[in-house]
Order: sequence, then structure tokens, then C-alpha cells
Amino acid sequence: MAAIDPRIFDKSFLRKPTKHDAVISNFCESISPGQVPKFVPVVATDESQPLECFHNVWRQVEQHGGSIAFGWAIWIWPQVFVEAEHHAVWEKDGKVLDITPREDGESEVLFLPDPERTYDFDRESRIDNQRFPIAQSLNVLRLLSAYAERSIMIEENSIGRVSNMNAGDFEQVQQKIINTSAHVLLELATKTRRNATCICSSGRKFKKCCQPLLHLRS
Repeated sequence: MAAIDPRIFDKSFLRKPTKHDAVISNFCESISPGQVPKFVPVVATDESQPLECFHNVWRQVEQHGGSIAFGWAIWIWPQVFVEAEHHAVWEKDGKVLDITPREDGESEVLFLPDPERTYDFDRESRIDNQRFPIAQSLNVLRLLSAYAERSIMIEENSIGRVSNMNAGDFEQVQQKIINTSAHVLLELATKTRRNATCICSSGRKFKKCCQPLLHLRS
């Protein structure tokens, strides 16, 4: 029976796409038709907070001029799915910067402009991430369904930034995401050779990265 070391879930599997291939182009066109994604450098300001891009850029515009550009940060878990995260960057004098610090250490983001998807500063209501499967896999579809279930739970039990979610219910859906992610990882592992690039997109070889945390047994 297959087993998985829980330490693998400390990893981040989503990465910035390295190229605009057909998967990325088609995904972006489906979200924001006619707009072209571009790589934007991350240059965090001293006052900016992680995960607060909209307020960070709004404050920057008030203090230093320029404008706020709404859109999506595009991420990919190769072989699994692509994801668009509602995002905002700062524009001034022809330059575009992502001033929000990133906890994953990325030095730039792939930003897809979408002027139609603004942020509601009054109600503090967020737009859910958009996801599309790359692999035609039942495990991947179940994972995306679990993410959607979590998003619905958050939306239905939040007013602005105040959440009234039942801790037990939220933990249950979080565990579903972990369980379905485990099935995706094990499925990938069965198709990945030891010297191939790791399934977590770290850039390291599979045998020196995630393989020791995945135990496949016949």
C-alpha cells in the first residue's frame, strides 16, 4: 500500500510559469479576453504586507501617485493545474511593479491585466481564484473541487475580513484538500523517473527531492 510523508505538504507546488505556452495562453484568454500576460518584477515596499496587494497598491498610489492595475497573478503546478489569483500591481511612468512581498520568494510574477475585475474596498469582498486542470485526471478534478468547496465555505461565512466559519467544518475541508493532494502526488510519482525534474517544481531531481517522502508499494 502506498504511503506519504506529511512533511511533503510543507512544500509549495505552485510556481510562476516559465513560458507562455498554449496552456497558459488559452487559460489567460478564457479569463481576460484580449489581454496579454507579462512578467512583472516584485519590488516590495517597506510598508507593504504579504497577501494585501490591493491595500498595498492603494496606499502606494495615495502616497506616490501612479495608478492601480487590477488583474491576475498566474501560477502553475506542472502536469496538474493552472491557477489565476486576483491581484493588483502598481503602475507609474510606464513602469509596472508588484510591490507586495511574496512569502514564496518569487522575484517576479506573471501578471494578466483585467480592468473589469476591480476590488471592492467598501465590502472587502475577494474574488475567488480561477483554476483549470492540465491533467485529465479524476484525482486532479477532485482536488479542484475541494478547493472550490473551501472557497464557497469562506464566502458564505465571511463579512469583509471577518470570518464566522466553524473551525471543525473548515478543518474538515482542509483535510479533504490534503487527502486529494496526496492522491495527485502519488499518481504523479508513479509516472516520474528518479532522474526527472521533481513533481513539486523545485527544479531538483525527483530522487533528491520528493521521492524519499513518497513510498510506493505494489
